[in-house]
Amino acid sequence: MQTSRDEVVVDIDRERLVDRMEQYFDPDLNDADVRAVMPTAMTDATRFDARKTRRYLVRRGFEAKEVVRYCYRPFDNRWVYWEPETKLLDEKRSEYFPHVFDANIWLAAVQQNRKSFDPPIVTRKLSSLHVIERGANLFPAFLHLCWP
Repeated sequence: MQTSRDEVVVDIDRERLVDRMEQYFDPDLNDADVRAVMPTAMTDATRFDARKTRRYLVRRGFEAKEVVRYCYRPFDNRWVYWEPETKLLDEKRSEYFPHVFDANIWLAAVQQNRKSFDPPIVTRKLSSLHVIERGANLFPAFLHLCWP
């Protein structure tokens, strides 16, 4: 997954991230108030309409259960707000998230290193596309199958 808005949806401190996301989702704050605290959240980007996204998410409401552990870089575990419905997370890979569970193990590797060799890493957490270097591929040991 790729956030593209790390300063909004990623933090090393869970409570700080929750506080920031509660501000983002607060219907009593206008867009200018949010921009003053987190400018990136209110800056349009390719395929991201900041005002439209916030308007939708404020109506839907904050989901505390979506604050999850995140393998940002090797040996650098943080917290991320997993937003499944909008482009607040740039590339969320919704098909990836159900397979991230405590008993699962992931191998992250790249097809070709740009510089020197970066060895694959193993993690149990949701991981960044850039966990090793750009374009990491993640391979699960297990798939979570949902039977009808």
